[in-house]
Amino acid sequence: MDKLAIDTRSMAQSVHYECCCLFLLVEDRACGKLIFRILFCIVYLMKKFMR
Repeated sequence: MDKLAIDTRSMAQSVHYECCCLFLLVEDRACGKLIFRILFCIVYLMKKFMR
């Protein structure tokens, strides 16, 4: 159970890091793109968990 918790935490951290990178890549866009960024992160996270 502890191992599962560690795996889940590390996965969440990697997804968070990648979302931050994407956020920085498109930071120069309009603030209206924030919703798009959040949706993209959610879709990416779902794909990662579906594998």
